Amino acid sequence: MVGEKKPPVHGGTVFHTAAELGVPVAEIRDFSANINPLGLPSRARTALTRALDHLQHYPEMYADSLIRQIAATGGHPASGILAGNGSTELIYLLVRVLKPKTSLIIAPAFTEYQRAVKLYGGGVNFCQTLSENDFIPQSQEIIKALDDKPDLLFMGNPNNPTGSLLAPEELCLVLEAARRRGTTCVVDEAFIDFVEGDSSMESRLENFENLVVLRSLTKIYSLAGLRCGYLLAHAGLVAELRRHQEPWNVNSLAIAAAREALADRAFIEESRRFIAGERDFLFRELSHISALRLFPSRANYLLMKLDSRYSARKLSDFLRRRHRLLIRLCPDFAGLDDSYLRVAVKDRAHNQVLVKGMEDFFA
Repeated sequence: MVGEKKPPVHGGTVFHTAAELGVPVAEIRDFSANINPLGLPSRARTALTRALDHLQHYPEMYADSLIRQIAATGGHPASGILAGNGSTELIYLLVRVLKPKTSLIIAPAFTEYQRAVKLYGGGVNFCQTLSENDFIPQSQEIIKALDDKPDLLFMGNPNNPTGSLLAPEELCLVLEAARRRGTTCVVDEAFIDFVEGDSSMESRLENFENLVVLRSLTKIYSLAGLRCGYLLAHAGLVAELRRHQEPWNVNSLAIAAAREALADRAFIEESRRFIAGERDFLFRELSHISALRLFPSRANYLLMKLDSRYSARKLSDFLRRRHRLLIRLCPDFAGLDDSYLRVAVKDRAHNQVLVKGMEDFFA
């Protein structure tokens, strides 16, 4: 942002932390970024190795082979798909092209929605979910907030950082109300692959021309370092977005890995079962710490609130220096403060280390 004094706050600062502590990156246990602990699918790893032999060539200008794979996997028309250098690139592209004067954000929310809108001169209003409702969005409250007729609505489903999920039938009520008010709705499904059952809005796209669905391939397939995502929308909007998109935005390694990963549907099911079990374990173990209030989550992370007697910043510093553990502090999320923190769900060994580190601090 022009005149911005501080860079955006996000998790995943493993390289910076390793340098700060003077330790190898492998010693850092990162619970601040919500990446699948099962790692890269084997098929994608093999594809990456093969793709190294073609790095002397430019990648496809608009990742057309990846778009065809997405279309085949999800049963979508290729004309309604746009690939991006991670879904974050597509958030900024949407705002740059749609030029919303006002935007409504269901909060707390991924901070890049707000940053993108303000960067391009738009105003932001928030529809705040409440901790007493476990931060689960209420469709009637969102519909009421739409009375101001914002140009754009952003919401995560499941939401980041809360892990809450709004059911498709409730979301359809919101989309219908937004359509009557001329509002385009961006539903960010970056973490939907971790949710059991059919909770995606992908199958409802043909019913709502005002719907844009964002998907990330970096979380479920552990491709954060390569950056890859896509959006689904009606063909007219996709064509306009592509007209404004920079060429070669997705590199050839990301295209190759993502194509093979998408074809591995068994990996998704395995990941969902694994995350559900480990999330239950982590929730149960951390619930024994009386200074923490944990919120139910449908994603691969847990939001929690710290008792007022303790400092989340001190907890974070303790875990980083004593146990080489990174957690995500949440004061930059609208509606949260420095008493909230978020942790990723990882494998059992890592989760046990986190629980021990937490118990160590509170002891």
